[in-house]
Amino acid sequence: MPNTAPIRVALAGDHSLNLHALAILLQQQGAFHIVSISRDVCQLRDNLMLAGKERYPHIVLLDINFDLYRAAGIVSFLSGSHPGIRIAALGLTKDRRAILRLERMGVHGYIAKNSDPSEMENMLKRLSVKTGDSVEQNLEGSDVETGVGPDLSAAEEWHSVTPMERRYFRLAMSEASDEEIRRVMRVPQCEFGRFVARIYRQFGVRSSHGLVLALYRNRLMVLDDI
Repeated sequence: MPNTAPIRVALAGDHSLNLHALAILLQQQGAFHIVSISRDVCQLRDNLMLAGKERYPHIVLLDINFDLYRAAGIVSFLSGSHPGIRIAALGLTKDRRAILRLERMGVHGYIAKNSDPSEMENMLKRLSVKTGDSVEQNLEGSDVETGVGPDLSAAEEWHSVTPMERRYFRLAMSEASDEEIRRVMRVPQCEFGRFVARIYRQFGVRSSHGLVLALYRNRLMVLDDI
């Protein structure tokens, strides 16, 4: 009988708001337990030390935006010091050459951010069975390949989004406060307040943290040209 203990996942990336939203999304799926969230390789090293070998993550999931240098440092550290931990990446690009570069760095699986969350879940489950740990998951019937997910397009989801909303989404993902975003967008305070309130109502959220989570759920977190 398979062990259904949650797959331990450590998150690492540049933006803590994105990482916390991703943590909520994964833990709501039930198959995963988020053991740590790290902004850089030093914090990840400390988190692993605090966890102890028995509580090491099965997978480290990197949220890659543009800073491949920082991601390369984390991959190099894990490959050298913790080769049993699998490395997955969630990124903006669908460029096969860029994905191959990540694979050469030592990343074991990659999926685009505008893929369906279920595809990320299946990729992480597939990677978990290769950790050598006792965690086992029933993956029968899954048609998602390890590594690159299908080339999905978020075009339909973006048809109803205005350029102003799209810009706000991008800035919200960068962890800027609403006041900082308002200044960048050069929108009067009263107009901006109505604008944000309408977006929050549209997604059924009450904060920027909830909005980021909703963007992940609705596959609206990125555009190919972001």
